[in-house]
Amino acid sequence: MLTDFLSWWRDTLQACVPPSWHRPQDSPKIVIKRAGLALVLNDDVQPIEAYDIEAAARLAAEGVAAAHRAALVVALEPGRFVLRKLSPARLPASRVRAMASFDLESATPFATSDVRCFVLRPVDETRPSPTAYAIVKRNVIDPIVEALRSVSVPIAGVVFLPAQGEDQIWALSTGDLAELNKTPSWRRNFPWITVTVIMLASAATFAHLSSSYSLAQTQVDETLPALERKAKAVRDELNRRSARMAEIKALRRNLAAQRPMAEVLEEIARVLPDSAYLTDLSIKDGSASLVGFGQSASAIIAPLEGSPMLKGAEFASPVVKIPGQDGERFDITLNVLSR
Repeated sequence: MLTDFLSWWRDTLQACVPPSWHRPQDSPKIVIKRAGLALVLNDDVQPIEAYDIEAAARLAAEGVAAAHRAALVVALEPGRFVLRKLSPARLPASRVRAMASFDLESATPFATSDVRCFVLRPVDETRPSPTAYAIVKRNVIDPIVEALRSVSVPIAGVVFLPAQGEDQIWALSTGDLAELNKTPSWRRNFPWITVTVIMLASAATFAHLSSSYSLAQTQVDETLPALERKAKAVRDELNRRSARMAEIKALRRNLAAQRPMAEVLEEIARVLPDSAYLTDLSIKDGSASLVGFGQSASAIIAPLEGSPMLKGAEFASPVVKIPGQDGERFDITLNVLSR
């Protein structure tokens, strides 16, 4: 909770600082392109041949000194990172990291040991923006960071340039940037904790928060009805699917409980006397009907009742004596027990 508050507080105060005070666009930049590197000094683009990271670091150190800057910016072009949006609303940093870790493992083909996940913030804090994170392969970003660290050039920021047709520029969150620079936690948080006690910063934060709340409330009022309709449709669909699943489970239970016809036929053949034979046999919904002839129809009931599979044997119609013969015609109904 405290870490989330400090991260939010740093980002909020940084958003209150006018861009003209720090003008990050004038800082030297190393641009990681699709096919190589480029160093940007005062709008002068110097391509780095053969992806020579050490040469880029040396030139960056010279450019930082010439521009009288303390650090430089690393920019990544589209294709050197994967942008993943998690939520239309801004979330705490710890929640974003947990969601990003789950999303990386469940929805992307990347291995966690091969990539870095960076929590992002929009460069333009005045416009509504979703919660997002970037996936960058370690073999893309780590060599640059190590090379800059070897020449004592800290990273002022990491910028993720938009793809064609988009205008949203993302930057690394302050927490991830400090971790990338390996800044000690006390040094990272001390200036912001000091600023917290200043009334002017508190007043500015309150004004910014009030404006953000008003904007968020307007967005909620606009989007809530559509989201409620979608939620109702999803609930209705879930209820329909649950009902179908219940029906399927009931059918499966019934099928599993019913005995196969071959098993019933085998049992009837086993218990019927040798002097009896069937002319018709029907099995349906756990009941069986036997029609046939035998020397003594009454002697058939007892063997059927003695079977552990068959119960409730009784004559469905009167026994008919066959003219000119010793046999009797019978029609017996009985119940087939479930397993």
